[in-house]
Amino acid sequence: MPARGELAMSPEDADLMIAAPPPLGPGQWVGFTLTFRHSPPLRLVARILPPGARPH
Repeated sequence: MPARGELAMSPEDADLMIAAPPPLGPGQWVGFTLTFRHSPPLRLVARILPPGARPH
């Protein structure tokens, strides 16, 4: 990804796998960290959506 580029994740094209996740349900928030080869880690939070739901 180029500097100042944008990474977008959507139900149609990006997967995020959580190894041994705790019980999660729609509406909950989960934190995760993206790690990059030449940049510092980036800590993010995402809201759990039910299957087929579209973010607002």
